[in-house]
Amino acid sequence: MDKNKRKAIFTGILGIAVVATILIAMNASRENPPQFVIGEPIPIPILMFHRVMEDEIIDPYMDVTADQLHSFLTAMTNAGFNAVSFTDLENFVIGEQELPQNPFVITFDDGYLCNYTLAFPILQELGLPATINIIGSRRGAYTYAGQPSTPHFTWEQAETMVSSGLITIGNHTYDMHGAPGITEGRLGATQLPNETDTEFAAAFAADMQTFNQYYFNLFMETPRIFAYPFGWSNPTTEQALRQSGYSTTLLTGEAVSTIRRLEPFTLHNLYRINVNGNYTPEDLIWLIQTQSRQALENILN
Repeated sequence: MDKNKRKAIFTGILGIAVVATILIAMNASRENPPQFVIGEPIPIPILMFHRVMEDEIIDPYMDVTADQLHSFLTAMTNAGFNAVSFTDLENFVIGEQELPQNPFVITFDDGYLCNYTLAFPILQELGLPATINIIGSRRGAYTYAGQPSTPHFTWEQAETMVSSGLITIGNHTYDMHGAPGITEGRLGATQLPNETDTEFAAAFAADMQTFNQYYFNLFMETPRIFAYPFGWSNPTTEQALRQSGYSTTLLTGEAVSTIRRLEPFTLHNLYRINVNGNYTPEDLIWLIQTQSRQALENILN
């Protein structure tokens, strides 16, 4: 066989192989269509609740009734939103799983007993995952700064909720949640006026390590989620959290953040919407849709 014939045959075989590869890829694409393009920004509305009251709210900024919570979550699912966990988000950004259309996340801050007695049964009824960010030093506490306060659930009750498969526990500091007008000294996880950078870094690291130890003793793993008290983030704490293996950090801000596939850092400093008794379900849906569009527009602009 002369050289030209061999070249023609080889070229023909190569062409058939290329066509076959393309056809196989097209068929696979039809069977398993990619939901998100690498790097495409995905808006993630994150709802933030605090106290859940049985009948009447006390603080419109902090509270919702059990009926309101049920209505908010039902409205979200009826509007086509799908609740996911932060583990789902982490697996998505590292390329290990897809997300459903219109994902959103449910969170509760502080770890009040009512999260266990009222919110948890609603989440079980609806089959929705949630994260409860707890203040470690207040497990089982009924007082705060020497005064009676809203009760907090215990570590054992936290373990019960986690064992359901629906609840994840996040770190809301072990004991760095001082509140303006209630406690003196440090407010949230912030630096004191007379504190050096080194001293502040050491104080935050000690608080984080204490929480991590309690968490590990109970769940035999390290925590992955940190919610900043009052949403006050800073570079020192962010660096410490990343170095300690926290994949996700949460702010406040009444806004929606976006995440990107294969960009894990987009899980840090995520905004959340504080849902409270001032909202109706219709208000919440409108706000989420508006802020999600705004989040995408901010990227494009």
